[in-house]
Amino acid sequence: MCGLIGFFNGCDLKLACPKAALGRCEKSRGQLPSAFRSWDKKASVRSEDSRVSSIENYLFPEAFVPVLKSEMLREASADTKRALRAAALFRFLNFTHKLELLVVNTVTLNIALGRYDFDLSDAARLDAHRLYVDEGYHAYFSFEAMQAMQSETCTPIRLNETTPEFVMRLQAMTEDEADPRRKALVQLFFVIASEMLITSTLHEAQNLQDMDPALGQMIGDHARDEARHHVFYRSMLIRIWDQMSHEDQLFVTVKLPELVAAYCMPAKHEQKAELAALGFSDRQAESILEETYPTGSTSEYAWKVGAGLFRTVRELGTAVVGDCLDDKLNSLKI
Repeated sequence: MCGLIGFFNGCDLKLACPKAALGRCEKSRGQLPSAFRSWDKKASVRSEDSRVSSIENYLFPEAFVPVLKSEMLREASADTKRALRAAALFRFLNFTHKLELLVVNTVTLNIALGRYDFDLSDAARLDAHRLYVDEGYHAYFSFEAMQAMQSETCTPIRLNETTPEFVMRLQAMTEDEADPRRKALVQLFFVIASEMLITSTLHEAQNLQDMDPALGQMIGDHARDEARHHVFYRSMLIRIWDQMSHEDQLFVTVKLPELVAAYCMPAKHEQKAELAALGFSDRQAESILEETYPTGSTSEYAWKVGAGLFRTVRELGTAVVGDCLDDKLNSLKI
């Protein structure tokens, strides 16, 4: 699942790509095929029943809770592990809910309304409407599951709705730009970046033995929709690149690694609060998080899942663009 991969920093990484439309882009700047041709039949909002009512076990698989691999938690009690698995699932659902409504659909709405200063086809704008519906549905069933967890899950960790840390990082990066046009580019390319990150981790989630079947199906529904969204936003990048000035191309190129890294940074403050609720001291929590996310691990993870995005930018841009991108990737270590 592309648009959610920022959540899975620290998990065992699966880099196999489930998308077919990832060929080189030099010859594809003309009319690009739609990823939504079978949307009426294949989109989860159009073809699948709600999964939430069938979920019995609101726990994330241990493979998706990287702190459990730390030395201090490796031999933790079953109750502690269950509490952290429940908290991780709730945090994932909240991440999804806010990503879709506050970030992706804000940009997708502007594409659908033709508000960007780019020449976009009517077909592309119509696809943006379809994508908007998809993302709204993903937010809906995520929030429905969050409400179910709050009423049904007994855990010492409070399951509170929050503003995810990546949203606050994006807001700060946007506010740093004085030019409204540059602010819009930061928001647009944050979404392009987040939707183009590649992994098959969630596609394999349904096969994990400690994943509730209905929960796995819900995540699988989302993953299949996101495959179309990846193609849409990759096509959007190809469509608009030559319409930007060289200065804006360089601006975006330098910003992209920062945007990908900001998206992939782990939610350490939220996880520290979860550990505190289980009785871990500040020092213990910090030790667990430092072991789970050592210095350099976020940028290493981000550059791997962003490899396809960075390759596309290199193919679209000039040699100067490629050099700027490489310089930024080499200098940023998080």
